[in-house]
Amino acid sequence: MGVPETPFQFSAFSIIMPRVAFTGSLVGSRAEIEEFLQFVDKHPDSRPQVELLTMDKVNEGIQKQRDGKVRFRVVLENPAPGVSTIKA
Repeated sequence: MGVPETPFQFSAFSIIMPRVAFTGSLVGSRAEIEEFLQFVDKHPDSRPQVELLTMDKVNEGIQKQRDGKVRFRVVLENPAPGVSTIKA
């Protein structure tokens, strides 16, 4: 089930009596992870979409997260002194 954008309500008895259980995960089920790994195996050029920020911009990254402006995933980089892997 996808995550609804708005709150929803239901009767507690409608789930208690049939013994319905809700679980959630941001990662996905084992079957979904397996499907994803098979996809990546078949598409080796697949890459995650991330926004790289250096550690000196950590506050900017946190604010973007709080403001809901992170589009994919923000990755903070802490390279060795004088070395950066961030490509312009």
